[in-house]
Amino acid sequence: MPQLWCARLRRRGALFSPALAPLARFAPALAALALGVACRSTDPALYDSERRLLVERERASYRLAVAPFVFESGVERASAERPLALRSDEAALTGQLRHELEQLGAAAEVLEVRTRAFRDVPRDAADLLLVPTLRSASFELRGAIGGAGLEFLAWYTTWIGGHFVEDYDYLADLRVGAELVRVEDGTVLERFEYSSADEGPMSLSFYDRNEAFEAGFFTTLVLPPFLTADDAEVLVDSLTQRAVQRIAARVKRGLVDELPEKEYADLARVEWLEPASGTRIESDRVAVRFSIRSKRRINEVLLFVDDAIEPSFTVPSRDLADAYRGGVFSLRWATELALDPERGRHRVRLDIVDADGRTTRRSVVLER
Repeated sequence: MPQLWCARLRRRGALFSPALAPLARFAPALAALALGVACRSTDPALYDSERRLLVERERASYRLAVAPFVFESGVERASAERPLALRSDEAALTGQLRHELEQLGAAAEVLEVRTRAFRDVPRDAADLLLVPTLRSASFELRGAIGGAGLEFLAWYTTWIGGHFVEDYDYLADLRVGAELVRVEDGTVLERFEYSSADEGPMSLSFYDRNEAFEAGFFTTLVLPPFLTADDAEVLVDSLTQRAVQRIAARVKRGLVDELPEKEYADLARVEWLEPASGTRIESDRVAVRFSIRSKRRINEVLLFVDDAIEPSFTVPSRDLADAYRGGVFSLRWATELALDPERGRHRVRLDIVDADGRTTRRSVVLER
């Protein structure tokens, strides 16, 4: 089968130029290279400060509710006169953000809610509320990049391979302001302003800008992809998706790297040591380990399983008293919790209550 495929490619190549026809022998390698370039993520926004992919880092131990986007009055929308502008409405952009946060593993659980007010979010539904506002949105072509040579060779020898090579740079600038609010008491733990253009332009391939089996697709039968016109609707959708992915990455960096220190300054720094969110379990019991550090006296540490109203475990008050020394509370704890064998998904929640009655929460979600 590979020999037959390559023979057909050689015949196709000969129609263009007998001198270039031998390149068809490299068709499988070029196709693999093109697909490898297309699939490998090089977007700097998707890495942390130590060059680790954010998607490979553990989920933050919060249940995160995503409030609906609000668009400020200056946000320009797509029209017949202005095709290269935002097409998503508030609901669509909110759904995209929730999806990208989940794909990146930003939190133990990512939920959509219909309110921007923390008081309207049930306390047992989420630990944090993300409240986003879109300030402005713009898209522009920056120019061709250095992938044209590889794209031409992949297109010439395989046709389809050339469609996956990134060949043009675009700047997608979604400017967002957001707040991270603790649902328990409405404390704003973090405010940030972010632009998806902060990490520079985005490189797109033909398939990022066009639909299969549309006019542009069939044009590539005779012209290499970088010489064809683009579908403005598909282009804007791809740029919006990439921009929202960058916004989600900014949120995850905040949750895993920045928020713990801000929580420590406000109430307590909590490290959920075991199990990690998303862990698959087979037993009806699960080992739980965590550490708490605070500048405040902590009066209660409670563990809840699933939808239970009463705690499944309470750290003894004597141990809490012993953990407070020299104006600093420091506690490491390990225990086991029983799980309902009939459930396919479990949520373990840790509540920490300080001497003033304020509560901070952490959650992990476990799968069977």
